[in-house]
Amino acid sequence: MPARTIVFLFLLLCSCTHVTMQRGEGPKVEPSQEHRIHSFLFALIRQPASALPTQTTLCPGSRIETVEFHMTPTDVLIATATLGLYVPQHMSVACAPVSN
Repeated sequence: MPARTIVFLFLLLCSCTHVTMQRGEGPKVEPSQEHRIHSFLFALIRQPASALPTQTTLCPGSRIETVEFHMTPTDVLIATATLGLYVPQHMSVACAPVSN
C-alpha cells in the first residue's frame, strides 16, 4: 500500500467530529461547561461513563438541555502525533431551568 494512502486513511480516522444532542423542548442555550473526555485506539476504547460528571454535578438545580461532543484542532494534532493511540475529545454541556 503506498505511503500516501496510509497517511490519508490515518488522517481520515483522526478527523474532526462534532455530535450534538439536544432535548429540543426549550430555547437554544449556549454551552456553559466543558469537559475533556479521554479515549484510546482511534476512540474505540473510551473513558467509562461512571467517570463522567453527573447531571446534578453539571447542572445543580436545573437540567441538561444540550450536550456536544467535538474535537478541536489541537485534539486532532494530539491524535495524529500519537498515531491514534490517544484521542482526546471535548464535551460541552448547556443547562436549562427545569420547566413545570
